[in-house]
Amino acid sequence: MIQSSKQSDISILRQWWQEHVDLLSARLSNLTRHIDYSVRLSEAESAEQDARRNNPGNRSDFQPSNDDDSVSETFSEEIRRLVNPAWGVPPDYQRNNPDGDGDDQSDFETHSPTSSQEEVRLNLDLLPHIRRTMPLLKLGRIFFRNLLNIATGKTPLTLSTSICSYDMACLKIQTGIFCTSILKIVGTTYRAEDEEDLQHQMQDISRWSKELLHEFDSSLMLLAFFLAPDPSRIDHPLPGDPFRSLFLELRCQLDLCRTTVGG
Repeated sequence: MIQSSKQSDISILRQWWQEHVDLLSARLSNLTRHIDYSVRLSEAESAEQDARRNNPGNRSDFQPSNDDDSVSETFSEEIRRLVNPAWGVPPDYQRNNPDGDGDDQSDFETHSPTSSQEEVRLNLDLLPHIRRTMPLLKLGRIFFRNLLNIATGKTPLTLSTSICSYDMACLKIQTGIFCTSILKIVGTTYRAEDEEDLQHQMQDISRWSKELLHEFDSSLMLLAFFLAPDPSRIDHPLPGDPFRSLFLELRCQLDLCRTTVGG
């Protein structure tokens, strides 16, 4: 018989969701930093070229911070970390999913969630595409923060004490898949060498974008089964529909964003 979940199990679930908040925040921060670095480096190079044209007899003091080879190596290493479908997904997935098939296991490989402070030069031609993926990171972070608020009693709804370990594992895995899809979309866009390469990847990006909303809905459907009114607020009427207020607008924004990204 499946036993009811202990409080320690719910604490593990909270930790899992917090790690996803931290992961998405780190990816957003890194991507923002790399964009700023790429723009500044391009502007510096343009200024150097202008100076050379205006003063052909003078040798410039401008020295690039990285030669082409080192920039390429740094770019490739960062891409390997970012584009891996499960980069940063906590290692206990496989411990909790020993019967998963090979595809699932490859999607949830263990990777360190620590972010690199190395600067990465992006292809400026791809910046519009990269920037369109960034709201996905923000919306994913809001989603996991809402889950955390439910699990920590900060909303009129809370996780039922009758939730069992198996159900909790299903909820944990499903929400993790949602996060993984966001990372795959962002990473595949980020790693493209140029517009032509990105177009070759668009079939996958479009497919992941379509799956994203389904994974979001599947997470909410599972969550809805395990919600209960917060006992500490039992004497107070619920303010409207707290479930809708937490997730309905978020879902609409996610639908718009993933359509913009995936076409």
